[in-house]
Amino acid sequence: MVYCDKCKTEIREETKFCPNCGNESIKNLAPVEPPLPPPRPSAYPQQPQNYQPAIKPKSGISTGGIIAIIIVCIVMVIGVVVFAVVIFSSIGNVEF
Repeated sequence: MVYCDKCKTEIREETKFCPNCGNESIKNLAPVEPPLPPPRPSAYPQQPQNYQPAIKPKSGISTGGIIAIIIVCIVMVIGVVVFAVVIFSSIGNVEF
């Protein structure tokens, strides 16, 4: 097959005129590869070479923070228990 040098339409070798654009100089054409289709865009956009993903700050309480909260709660419970024992033991010793 031969291709028109003007519009690149595929033409039979015995044709004198291009059926698409009417170009007359077909007799001296050499077989040419058809033009490549334009590249299709990728489904995923390309990242730039120097792309650095954004660092997200940690949300929530860290492990150390959770341990500190648990220790504070335990100390508060022990304090309440000791206070209650002292108060209730002194009530038995009250005289009216």
